[in-house]
Amino acid sequence: MNRTAAPLYFSVFVILLLTITSCSPFGTSKNERVLRFEADLNGAREYVYQNFLESETVDYATIRDSDTAYTWDEWFPPDFPEAGIYTITLDSVFGNPLEGTVDGPDVFSGPKPIEFHFARSGIYWYLEGLNLDGGVKEVD
Repeated sequence: MNRTAAPLYFSVFVILLLTITSCSPFGTSKNERVLRFEADLNGAREYVYQNFLESETVDYATIRDSDTAYTWDEWFPPDFPEAGIYTITLDSVFGNPLEGTVDGPDVFSGPKPIEFHFARSGIYWYLEGLNLDGGVKEVD
């Protein structure tokens, strides 16, 4: 093998590996999007909608404009008097949708299965829907 070609082959290999595993070297991977969703769910519910791609999410206006008491607080109820922490564990970071488990405060009665549906916009992965506890999509 030519010594000057080795770095080129390595670079191509790394780029292919990142593409196959859904990691974006300068964008947002699926795993990172789920982590951002979890962080917003635990800290700033009024901004959770920003994890969804507007053009691909039918309920985007609802999750953006509605009071969180009628959306996120209904699907992921906060505990009282402390809000409680939700944790999401993904079964895999490959594929679409990604399946996992979400657990939270006692009022949530978890852990429950969760399914994240994704859409890509440029180098960024966004959510386009989520399915909680095997039911119909909470967000479509």
